[in-house]
Amino acid sequence: MEILHTSLEQWAGTSPIAITNHDFHDMAQYTAYLKNVQSKAALRMYDSEPFLNDWLSSHYADLSLSHMHTDFIEITYVHSGAGVAVLNDTKRMIQKGDIVCVQLGDQHANYPLPSFSVYNCLVSSRLLEQKGLLFESVVDESGRFQLPGFSTLEGNTLLQIEDLFETMQAEYNQKQLGYESLLLYYFNQLLVLLYRSIRESKGRHNRVMAPILDYVAEHYRSITLDQLATFSSYTAPYLSRLFRETLGVNFTEYVNRLRIEEAIKLIMQSSFSIEDIGRSVGFKNKLHFYEVFKKHTGFTPGTLRKPR
Repeated sequence: MEILHTSLEQWAGTSPIAITNHDFHDMAQYTAYLKNVQSKAALRMYDSEPFLNDWLSSHYADLSLSHMHTDFIEITYVHSGAGVAVLNDTKRMIQKGDIVCVQLGDQHANYPLPSFSVYNCLVSSRLLEQKGLLFESVVDESGRFQLPGFSTLEGNTLLQIEDLFETMQAEYNQKQLGYESLLLYYFNQLLVLLYRSIRESKGRHNRVMAPILDYVAEHYRSITLDQLATFSSYTAPYLSRLFRETLGVNFTEYVNRLRIEEAIKLIMQSSFSIEDIGRSVGFKNKLHFYEVFKKHTGFTPGTLRKPR
């Protein structure tokens, strides 16, 4: 499907850095707002949590709001309300305190519930190349920001970043002498605060994850997310987010990885049939076992079986 590519000029005119605040109250308003910028777009629907797919289909008749940025990055802070954000192959319910980082080439869209309010920081990639960053540690060798697509702010960091966005918006609206340089300075502050928050969050998550991963390793043949929630005393949605944020994969993908690793060992070291091996590592359906195996390895289980 065709995805619309939008430039910073379409959103912010000639300014190389912009701060905007938007309140979206219904589908009609949000659609009209986006279509002032773009004439057409298409949203590629990826496999995701059934709840989010049901949510989108029940709230929106039109799912054609997705687009990519050609020359700027965007950091969005949810100030109030809630909605669903689509970023590449991930759908996520977002609410107050959540940050969405959209980099060059990322495909994204927001689908709000009533009273959904966000701050957007839009920064020209050319401006960053020309003037550089005071805080260069956040950029990797390829030039991408080492920030996750989704993150959640807590406590004092949330208050600091909300105050910073309000200050940046006021500066952008007034456009006094030197406002662009001052906004770039504030943008660096924003990156530092986000980077610190993410590093601290990863440390906390790693401590939480250790016993969870031990339990999954012991019960991967039959474990479900609800069973893991009962064991850990965390909710299933929180655990799902924890897997994505700490391991970069969802719960099902992680469990399937363990199952396939064990299946490979059994195929190469035992004489059990492929079908029996699939069942023994937790796949009830032979076809599903073959599909997951090929997805993870690139070939079918039988390829590993040496003639005996």
